[in-house]
Formats: sequence, structure tokens, C-alpha cells
Amino acid sequence: EKKDNQKRPEVPWTSSTAQTRKQRDEEFDIDMLHRAIADTGRWAYGTISVEAWVLDEETGKLVRPRRAFWFDPVAVQEGAGNEAMMRLVDYTREDFVRPDPLAPGVGLAGALWSELHQDNRGSFMPTMKNINVGLNAKHVAWREVEPISNDPDQPYNLRLKL
Repeated sequence: EKKDNQKRPEVPWTSSTAQTRKQRDEEFDIDMLHRAIADTGRWAYGTISVEAWVLDEETGKLVRPRRAFWFDPVAVQEGAGNEAMMRLVDYTREDFVRPDPLAPGVGLAGALWSELHQDNRGSFMPTMKNINVGLNAKHVAWREVEPISNDPDQPYNLRLKL
């Protein structure tokens, strides 16, 4: 019988230092999200980076969850003409550009989110029942980043410009 004051043994397949089940579950979820995103990018030929953003209903802003990104370490190497990409992925750099929360319509994530959440008349659809619009589609909607970045109506966002 295990006593309450005994320390729980570390799970062998993880290096978790979490003290509670909730903390371990959160670490597990973050790790699974990162693995899913990494596998998405790794197996999509020619993909250099992948990010996932979600809408924080309390603030109304899009946020990138911790570790919700992946970049191809072969394609993104320091000194290989990828200075801009390094500013987005190397958080140890002094000129690192953090993925700050975005209003819908701002930055790449905001522009894509807004596009997904417009009805045919161009009206914004903020209700959660419409969140699956486009997600049930049987095709992938690809978008070029450069036209979004060069759009004069797009509010300035350094991450998008890089």
C-alpha cells in the first residue's frame, strides 16, 4: 500500500517532473500536439515549417500553444540564407520574433483564420458552431504566403514580413 507522503516514481518513458496528474496530462497533451505537428511537416514533401494557432475565447485573440510548431532542421540552417526563418524559430537569438497573440485578420494565422470564418457574403462568423467550417472538407486549401504578406490591406506583422 502506497502512502500519500511517498513520492510517485517517475514514469520510465517520460522525463516529466510534474507533481500532479493534471500537470502530467498537460505535458502529455503538449508533447502529443508537437508530435502531430512535426509528423505533418516531416511527411509533407517540401514543407519547411508548420504552426498551429487556436482562438482564445476569453481574449478573442489567436495564440500559438507552447510547442505547437515544427521546422525542418535540414532546410532551416544558420548561414544557409535562412536568416529570416532563424529569427522565427531560434528562441535563443537576441532578434527572435516571438509568436505573440494575434487579433483575427492580423498576421498569417489571423488572415487564414479570418478567411476560414467568413460566409459567402463576406460576413464574419464568430460563433463556435461554425468553427468546423472547412475542417470537414475533403480537400486541403493551400495558400501562398507571399500574396498575404504583400497585401497592402494586411496590418503590419513582423513575423509575416519575415
